[in-house]
Parts: sequence; C-alpha cells; structure tokens
Amino acid sequence: MKLKIGGWQNLRGFKTLDIDPFVHPDYLASIEHIPLKDNSCSEIICDSVLEHIGDMDIAFKEMLRVCAKGGIITIVMPHFSSMGLWHDLQHKRGASYFMFDRTNYTNQDFEVIEKHIFIEGKSLFSGENKNTRWHYIFDFFEGIANRYPRLYEYWLCNIIRADSVYFKLVKL
Repeated sequence: MKLKIGGWQNLRGFKTLDIDPFVHPDYLASIEHIPLKDNSCSEIICDSVLEHIGDMDIAFKEMLRVCAKGGIITIVMPHFSSMGLWHDLQHKRGASYFMFDRTNYTNQDFEVIEKHIFIEGKSLFSGENKNTRWHYIFDFFEGIANRYPRLYEYWLCNIIRADSVYFKLVKL
C-alpha cells in the first residue's frame, strides 16, 4: 500500500491519512497514531505535516513502523528560514537540510537518499508550476544552497530565505 499523509491534494494510487475530516481521508487519524500494521506501506509521502506536530520523534517513528523494509518515505517541510513557516500559528518547527543526518538518530534504520532545499515555492505533488518572474535568480541561489548547504544555512539563508526542504528516505 502507498500512503499520503496530509496535504490538500490526493494522489492516484495512494490512500490518505489526515486529522481533518473536511479532506475526506481514507484514514481519519493522527500521524502520531497511524492505524496500520507494521511494515504495511511500500511508500509514504508526508507533505507539509511534520511542522505541525508537537512530538516529531513519535510521528517519525510511526512512519518508520508502518513502512516496509526498502520502502520510501518522502518528507516535505518548510525550511527554518521560510517566512511562510512563521505566518501560521499552528507551525511548531521548520526543517534543516541536515535534520535527518546519521548523527541526529542513534537507532537509525533508514538512509537519506535525496535531499534538496527549495528557495522558491514548488509544488512537488500537484504538478503546479509556482515559479515567479524571479525564478532564474532563485534557481541560481537554490543551486548554491544545495551545493554548499552548510554555508547556506549558517550565513546565506538570512539574506535569501528558503521555502522548503525535501527529503527522500529508504527504510533499511
């Protein structure tokens, strides 16, 4: 089974999980208590959810629990420098390019296979193109941010703010 957690758009071939009955999810539940069996999902997409969660560690462990070995977990969160992150009172945290690195988790049973900082808002799952007239300049800085992420997060994100961070993980 493929599972999409949160977000407004449904994806073909994915079951949905959300706490909001308005979006008519297949599973009306919290990410902190996913009502599925262990190792039951081959793919999980968690789009714009983890920034709302009080205890992200519990939510992340739940995703790992229901993800099968070799399964893919895709996570999109606002970058910690994003102005959009701080406009929503329900947001509790932002993401760093380095947040899923090995040094941050002791019992790590996943590996990061992709990660990317997006400077300008991009919709990865709806197919929308959200480029502004400034996207050529933003693409330049996005290239720098992803080639030199430590330099970007220490110094440059205070000048050119990122929109979001994308992670693709595989469960080991």
